[in-house]
Amino acid sequence: MRGFSHIEVVVSADSIDGNGLDTVLVRNGCLSMEMTGLDVVLDLMPKGSNVLVSATGVVGNDTIHHLSHLIAASHPQVAVDLSQVKELSRVSDSPFRANPNLYGIRFPHNLAAINPEAFAFCPSLVSVELPGTVKTVGAGAFKGCTALTRLSFADPVGWKFMNEHGVASPAEDLSRPIVNPSYFTENDSPYVNVEIFK
Repeated sequence: MRGFSHIEVVVSADSIDGNGLDTVLVRNGCLSMEMTGLDVVLDLMPKGSNVLVSATGVVGNDTIHHLSHLIAASHPQVAVDLSQVKELSRVSDSPFRANPNLYGIRFPHNLAAINPEAFAFCPSLVSVELPGTVKTVGAGAFKGCTALTRLSFADPVGWKFMNEHGVASPAEDLSRPIVNPSYFTENDSPYVNVEIFK
């Protein structure tokens, strides 16, 4: 994930949930060590530091909710890479909503939808990468994400939204990640309070 420090924590779903081996791998450049518990690792990081958490294995809805809770309670800002997880096609509710320490997120390649207000009011959220499998982004998904500067759509073509007359209109400029965050975060945006879909 761009713009991130070299500290990476590699976790399995079991180590997030505490249901299995509670060992995580911490990497910093060519150095690596195993530690016990993602919560312990995040507590040891200095306040304001940046950490990349890369998850692997089968990750379910409860795991995502638990991961969000750990990030919200942590000292560092955390980017989450879920691109290697399996069987996560939808997340119920909006577990990352108003998470103060979420810095960035990369989704698995089978995710179908982003919930309404999924990341609303995440003040530290800078980078979001949406895979081509996402066909719906719910209303207000990034509302109030004042730090968001990179919203990347793997498949930026063919998106629509319902305008004020109930007619599906093309959503424009989604292929320009430097421009498109303003469409989803600013109060006067035509997209901030509407769902976009394919």
